[in-house]
Amino acid sequence: MYKSVQGLGHIYVESLLRGVTGEETAKVFVDTGSTFSMIPMKLGEALGVQKAPWKEKVSLADGSLKEFDVAFMYLEVLGRGTVAKVLLSEVDEPALGVETLETLGLKVDPVTGTVEPSRGWKARAPSRI
Repeated sequence: MYKSVQGLGHIYVESLLRGVTGEETAKVFVDTGSTFSMIPMKLGEALGVQKAPWKEKVSLADGSLKEFDVAFMYLEVLGRGTVAKVLLSEVDEPALGVETLETLGLKVDPVTGTVEPSRGWKARAPSRI
């Protein structure tokens, strides 16, 4: 159902994005140079993402600092889902950062240009309670 798509040197992966009031399947840019995932502010509003009462200061590639609104939403990639922290911005398209990739146990294969599992994906319970 979900697959990686490569085009023009960029890697995209089909993902399910879900907020409180809506969901959307979208082609999401995989940004291995970014720690945090980002979504357009308007998309966050349309999905009804849970906005946090604080902002996050982020150092950008040019060395400048910028504050972003923080939100939480459900993200599913390659059948692996989690509630992820995302930054809301005036970006053109959603971007999947390394923090979310790691949480989902996913990595980018630079040779094939695809997103693939980096580890198993199972619910684990403690051996003793």
